[in-house]
Amino acid sequence: MGVGLAGVFAISAQGAFHLTVVSRTSGGVAANGYSTTEGAGGAISHDGRMAAFESDAANLPHGDGSTFRCYVRNLETGRTRLVSVTSKGVPATGDTASPAISANGRLVAFYGDGNGLPGANGQGQVWVHDLKTGTTRLASRANNGDPATGGNSAYPSLSGDGRFVAFESYASNLPGAEASTDLVYIRDLKEGKTLVGSRTGAGSSAFGDVYGQPLSSDGRRLAFFANDADLPHGGDGFDHVYVRDRGSGNVRLVDRTSNGTVANGESDDVSISGGGRFVAFDSEANNLPGGSGPGEQSYLRDLKRGKTKLVSQSSAGQPQDGYAYYPHVSGDGRYVAFYADGSNLPGGDGSTDQIYLRDMRKGKTRLISKAADGDPANAYAEYPSVSLDGRWVLFYSGATNLGGNPSNQNVFRAGPIG
Repeated sequence: MGVGLAGVFAISAQGAFHLTVVSRTSGGVAANGYSTTEGAGGAISHDGRMAAFESDAANLPHGDGSTFRCYVRNLETGRTRLVSVTSKGVPATGDTASPAISANGRLVAFYGDGNGLPGANGQGQVWVHDLKTGTTRLASRANNGDPATGGNSAYPSLSGDGRFVAFESYASNLPGAEASTDLVYIRDLKEGKTLVGSRTGAGSSAFGDVYGQPLSSDGRRLAFFANDADLPHGGDGFDHVYVRDRGSGNVRLVDRTSNGTVANGESDDVSISGGGRFVAFDSEANNLPGGSGPGEQSYLRDLKRGKTKLVSQSSAGQPQDGYAYYPHVSGDGRYVAFYADGSNLPGGDGSTDQIYLRDMRKGKTRLISKAADGDPANAYAEYPSVSLDGRWVLFYSGATNLGGNPSNQNVFRAGPIG
């Protein structure tokens, strides 16, 4: 007997999402070069409509087949725009990378040597391009207006409205600079000020790094990882994850068990939810939930309840048995995207990285990097970004069964995910 129309609809709705190739021209042709989202601090807008990526493809706008440039694709209109340009639209002649987009889809931050862009000086700098006005501004600058110098600035991310830009830098002329040591900075584009973001509870500068989505939507909370001895439980030889409330100055240690025990291994790759309540991170610690194996796991910390939960697990509750990386959390903390090579996850073979989305409320883990016939990606899929509403996931893959250009790495968007 058939399942009936209602049954068919329920089955399709449950698994209904598809992949769209993002790295392609406005004419719909897949990019003929290497395209990636690696290191991007949130590369998809809140509604999944706008997606950012980098590529050296020759058939993308102003592509030359060797220089990496940053792009944004509007997945509703099908238009792909070059964003690593001057305010007059002249492309940078140097490499740019890791574009991150504001939740409202208007501003895009990226970094690189960016020769030809304002303030370019041969060192890594951070810029912000406004898709509405076409202007490009230097974000990695001292408060006297000078470009950062004496060290690279990298890995930007944006607050929800794009007012605040977070990045790491060891430039010698930025506020609080320490010799050849990364600090996390926040540039307030409205006030035109560069502030030290990675601080101790007492207010002094603290070593810190970002690689993920470190800013809450309002820019008030900043997440970072560090091994600074002046931070809580710092100086034990491991990087730990912290959240600083820029309003109160309070600094909280994140990578700890629900009973308060500090992680006894390296923790990094931090992402904070839009409201700032939830923080996702990776850790090698064996005293965190599911951390008894030889690999690395992904976690979610509820700062309000003081609870730490394992993200990288099967729907049956088994910790994944490989390595999990780069968790990215939705706006309300319900969904966390990550990639892992565990053999006990859906579609996992123990060696190939796949993209997953964990529903923390329902306790379900779904394979996202899969072909139209349901087969998992036949090569690596990595570095996801999840939209604030949790319905869209952006990632890159070298797989040949997902679509795109089979000769190159492509960027994909999965969704809408029900």
